[in-house]
Amino acid sequence: MAFVDRRRPENVNISQILRINLFALDNGHIYYEIQVTLSQFYWTIKRRYSEFKELHDKLVAENKVENGLLPAKHVFGVKNEAFLKKRQVDLEVYLLRLWHHLR
Repeated sequence: MAFVDRRRPENVNISQILRINLFALDNGHIYYEIQVTLSQFYWTIKRRYSEFKELHDKLVAENKVENGLLPAKHVFGVKNEAFLKKRQVDLEVYLLRLWHHLR
């Protein structure tokens, strides 16, 4: 039997459900681990910044979100630990804003 969360979206504290826990270097690419937790269940996926950008571009094209919502892409210093930690936080904020904007 599948778990169904019957809470209404406006009553859900998304910051307790959605987190970007860490980033990892794999085959020369940076991946961000996104964890979604509902009750005792959780799902984890890994995504690159380019995948966030692809999603964002589609949402902008459909006039669902503003263009400036996604943290900017940087060419230099992207493997610097301080930069990666900041981007990790910025991407989590981005996902939280998407949640509030699109619900």
